[in-house]
Amino acid sequence: MRFSVPYSILTSYAPRLRHSPSIPNSLAAVCLTSTFDGISIGSCRDKEDEERSDWSKNLYPAVFLPLALFQTAAVLEVVHCAVGLVRSSPIVTAIQVASRVFVVWAFLWLIPESRSSFGFPLLLTAWTVTEVIRYSFYTGGLLGSTPYLLTWLRYTFFIILYPMGVTGELACLLVSMAQYRKRRYLTIDMPNPANVACDGAFLLGLVIVSYVFLFPKMYLHMFSQRRKVLKTD
Repeated sequence: MRFSVPYSILTSYAPRLRHSPSIPNSLAAVCLTSTFDGISIGSCRDKEDEERSDWSKNLYPAVFLPLALFQTAAVLEVVHCAVGLVRSSPIVTAIQVASRVFVVWAFLWLIPESRSSFGFPLLLTAWTVTEVIRYSFYTGGLLGSTPYLLTWLRYTFFIILYPMGVTGELACLLVSMAQYRKRRYLTIDMPNPANVACDGAFLLGLVIVSYVFLFPKMYLHMFSQRRKVLKTD
């Protein structure tokens, strides 16, 4: 099963893509649509492989390349927000992008066990749906034609998708924390020439604490934006 709706949205704008600022957003939406395809392919292979005990062996290879490419390149979005190319908060965007880049490389890529967590498909689905809608919305805004349905999706689906994504990220983080402690990643023991000590598992614990403080603020910010844009009470 292929998710072609975001692609059809983009092709409706094709004659007007000469406006260069819209091209990165269009490419991002297409890239994320390919991630949807990867989810589908991985699921189909799961059903065909009766001897396989870990479904993530198919899902991870099918989606990691577009996922890593898009999420890493998303650091440019912080710059776009800062210079006013996209009307979003640079601080909120930076927090969101940093957390996802960290999850992709520090957990999913580095810790194979995190790919077997229920959090992996959870965050993957939440990220992909959220960003296909968001970048299609940005493209429409840059082209001067954003359908109301796309605006409604942008400021409504987050109600479910944001908590879903954070739950997935934290699930992968908790699995990774045990492996960081076991393999001593990011751990520096004393004594050493720099006279500095560090514990990788403790650092991940601080990341969990940051979620407690930052997620409610970002979530409520989106509700505030929803009331403003959709004129809801």
